[in-house]
Amino acid sequence: MRKVLLATTALVAMTGYAAADVSLAAYYEFGYTSSSDDRTDASADQDAMFSDAEYHITFSETTDSGLTFSAKYELEGQASTEATRSASQIDEASLTISSAEMGSLVLGHNDMASASFQTWLPGSRGAATADDNQYSLKNKGGTALTSGLTSLSNGATYGDTLTTAYFTPSLGGAKIGISITDSGTEEDTSMGFSYTGDLAGSAFTLTGATWSNNETTETDNVSLGVSFSIGGADVALSTSTTESGTTYDTTTSGAGIGFSLADGMNVYAAMAKSEDDVTSDTLDTVSISMDYSIAPGLSFAAAMNTYSYEDASASTSNNDADEIVVSIQANF
Repeated sequence: MRKVLLATTALVAMTGYAAADVSLAAYYEFGYTSSSDDRTDASADQDAMFSDAEYHITFSETTDSGLTFSAKYELEGQASTEATRSASQIDEASLTISSAEMGSLVLGHNDMASASFQTWLPGSRGAATADDNQYSLKNKGGTALTSGLTSLSNGATYGDTLTTAYFTPSLGGAKIGISITDSGTEEDTSMGFSYTGDLAGSAFTLTGATWSNNETTETDNVSLGVSFSIGGADVALSTSTTESGTTYDTTTSGAGIGFSLADGMNVYAAMAKSEDDVTSDTLDTVSISMDYSIAPGLSFAAAMNTYSYEDASASTSNNDADEIVVSIQANF
């Protein structure tokens, strides 16, 4: 996201307040999605418009010793569908204290540390293998898939909960992060690592992450991935396992490739396969997508996604779906 920096130093007369640099950023996305599937309920073959918007405000200050502290607020620009945010409309709010030597300490409502160590398959907005996909796949009868199947090959799960996280500085290309969330009734833990290097003139990044909710029915996730550039193409491979008690034990793997063409256009292709060892249900996903820079800060994106769900215990619940997503987004 391109940040618009205000050349502002908030000189506050009251003693004890620091002079701060203020950064403002925002985006607005408007799009349309059309799906065709085998569902037999009233919600089959849905066409709908959608939108998304956020405003980001960051206050930061750097001391003479090189210590930087900042407060960041991410606000939803429209009504949220999550009941816990419908009143405040605050997506994330956190305090970061960092320096080149110590790394970063992040306190507040934010993602788990594992979210910073994920390998995402190349794709535009709306791609089925991306984190902002609009489609919620159901089985043929219209009920949710219950076996933990996902089109995200890294199995990433986010939760903007009150979290304490620490990230090391880069040490020879390696970085580690850890976070703990303690609500009083449960303690979520998360860790991740990344390593960026060069092999035969090509840059590559390895990532690994794990998280656990440590509840009575414990859910654990482990993910691994690698991304690299070769011959003008960006390539990524990732795999993950997510286990929740005896309910599901899902393994998801995927691969993707992206190319940058002339005049600000990028094209992508990705595929993922998810299989639950408990139920033997499977989900196969293929996504072809593109994005185009209309002007600095303004872009168009389109994606064609196909899904194939197979219920091992009831073939009458199988569902094949096709989806087209187009959107335009402004970033400030």
